Amino acid sequence: ILDDYKGLNIETNPSYGALFKWNQSPRWAFRFDFTYIPYKEKEYLGTSTNPLQSVPRDLFLSEFSAGLEFNFWNYSRPHKNERSTPYLTAQIGLLNHNNKITAAIPLGIGYKIKVFSNIALSLESRLSYTFSDALESVDTSLNTNERKDWYWNMGMNLVWTFGRPDCFSSPM
Repeated sequence: ILDDYKGLNIETNPSYGALFKWNQSPRWAFRFDFTYIPYKEKEYLGTSTNPLQSVPRDLFLSEFSAGLEFNFWNYSRPHKNERSTPYLTAQIGLLNHNNKITAAIPLGIGYKIKVFSNIALSLESRLSYTFSDALESVDTSLNTNERKDWYWNMGMNLVWTFGRPDCFSSPM
């Protein structure tokens, strides 16, 4: 979580999720994501008797998002020479932060490569803008800048392709 609050220490845990894509062509696809990110937060109270006293909290983010994925190069399953591509994602989503719902705009960049005919790996980095200023769980009445929070997620995806082979028709 990227924020400017100084009295906070955030420890992230491994996150997980699920991704469904519906390829419309070798260059773009509809994309639907679910991501769950558990994390621990320690707010340092900084009292004069114990300057390192902290209050730990177990928190989570879960996000459902939908949008588009754009491949820089053709990426179609049957062709051996089209085995990898960098890609961009743009989505809109709903963010659940400890049972408080808000909207989010995840933007991402990644690289995917086919390992076998129906197995691929991808490395992806996403930055999500939220319409909330409460991801750090501090009293927002003390925060006078009223800037919305961002969070960043980076991960590796194992992709299993199923269904019939791609059959994209070209326009006239």
